[in-house]
Amino acid sequence: MAYATRSAKRKREEQSQAQQQHQLPPPQLQIQQREELIRTDPWFDDGNLILRAEKAIFRVHRGMLARHSEIFKDMFNIPQPPVLDWSNYMYGCPVVTLYDKSDEVSIMLSLLYDNYKSVSNYIFQGVC
Repeated sequence: MAYATRSAKRKREEQSQAQQQHQLPPPQLQIQQREELIRTDPWFDDGNLILRAEKAIFRVHRGMLARHSEIFKDMFNIPQPPVLDWSNYMYGCPVVTLYDKSDEVSIMLSLLYDNYKSVSNYIFQGVC
C-alpha cells in the first residue's frame, strides 16, 4: 500500500495586506512620478522627510525641524494612520507640501542648518 507524503510545511502565500502596506514602491516608479520636481539644497541623503515648496524638494531631518519650530513639532506629534497610499512618499520619506515660495523655504532651511552663513547673501542681494 502506497502512501502519499505531504510536506509538513505549508507553501508560503503572498504577503498579507498589512505587510504590503509597509513596502516602498519600486524606485523607478517613484522617479517617474516625480520627474517634474527639482532636488534643491539642502538635500541630505540621510534625511527622513521631504519638504515640497512649488517645484522644489528638500530632503531634511524631522528632528531638526521639530527642534526649531513649534509648528513642525506639533505637526509631527499628530498620530498618523498606517500607510495605505505610497503616493505621498518620495525616496522612502514622507512628503510635506508647503505653500510658501521655494526661495523662502530655502532661506528658512539655511537659517536652521547653516547658522545664518548662506543667508547673508540673500539679505544683501535684496531677496529678504
